[in-house]
Amino acid sequence: MWIYFVFGWSVQTFIYCAFASALIVVFMIDLRHLIVPNSINLFILILGILNVILNNEQWLFYAVGFFAASVPLLILSLFYKGKLGGGDIKLMAVAGLIIGWNVVIGLFLGAFIGLVVSIGRIVAKKADRKALIPFAPFLTIGLYSAILYGDTLMKWYLSFFA
Repeated sequence: MWIYFVFGWSVQTFIYCAFASALIVVFMIDLRHLIVPNSINLFILILGILNVILNNEQWLFYAVGFFAASVPLLILSLFYKGKLGGGDIKLMAVAGLIIGWNVVIGLFLGAFIGLVVSIGRIVAKKADRKALIPFAPFLTIGLYSAILYGDTLMKWYLSFFA
């Protein structure tokens, strides 16, 4: 409903709602099993391709989004083997086809929320520093926020450099 209230009734609203539904599934599965299923990433990829076809005049915005967050995560995964899963990287790539380069906002928000929660768990002695923490739940919160407020947050951030 929130997506509808922000964007009104349109094909884009349908795509965002389907994407948000997939994010809920990713959130729960990664939280319980530490995995982002390829089948969900494939569903999001199909949504992303549909989105690019429907918005073909902005194809570059979505192409940049495909690489903007996934490539830095891929590079990080090479340095920290076993700490960052391929499902997270694929999730950010296909999410970029739906929200474009606002995927970077989703990555930063997700990483920040994950950092705060992880530090809080360590301080509260509820988690071991070496324990694996699912990253996709935080990414999904960041991506959902980027759907709703990505343009606004990006304009606010870029205003510091203008």
